[in-house]
Amino acid sequence: NPTLSSANLQALAVDLKGRYQELLGLANSKDGQGRYMFSGFQGTTQPFTQTSGAGVYAGDQGQRNVQISASRQVSTSDSGQDVFKPGVAGQDVFATLDTLITQLNSGSITPSQLSTAISGLDSALNNVLRVRASVGARMQELDATDNTHSATTLQYQTAISNVRDLDYTKAITDLTRTQTSLEAAQKSFVSVSQMSLFNYLGN
Repeated sequence: NPTLSSANLQALAVDLKGRYQELLGLANSKDGQGRYMFSGFQGTTQPFTQTSGAGVYAGDQGQRNVQISASRQVSTSDSGQDVFKPGVAGQDVFATLDTLITQLNSGSITPSQLSTAISGLDSALNNVLRVRASVGARMQELDATDNTHSATTLQYQTAISNVRDLDYTKAITDLTRTQTSLEAAQKSFVSVSQMSLFNYLGN
């Protein structure tokens, strides 16, 4: 808003600095095992430090994987570089915010500078949405695999239960009865097969 005073712009810079710190905290989040989520393979290394206003990435580009089947692995992490600083012009969210904060702190900002900042934030957001879509697809695959594993486990449990709970006395009796019936049927077949049509008509 062009009517904002220098003091108003500086107040916005203070608020935006707080948002920056929140984002930095999210970028340095840890998982349930105490490893940094966005540091690639460097799970014990804090991925982002603020040695400069734009933030410095200390992780690598790796993605940690988990085996979900005999032939399939799924990534359980994304590197902070890919999420927050992808190396594409205008998509480094930390650099974009840092520049905007500096401009607001100066007490004046031109429409061109503001337009550049908004465009950069939109690009950074689109990049985050891209990563989130990828995470969503991986979660759906995990759910589908989990359902398949659950169905297979149920089949195995049913088969084991049928064997474990088998009434052996009844099973042996049924098998003996079936064998007797089969033998009788075989003998009848042999007798019938030895008879020709002429023998049958002759009788």
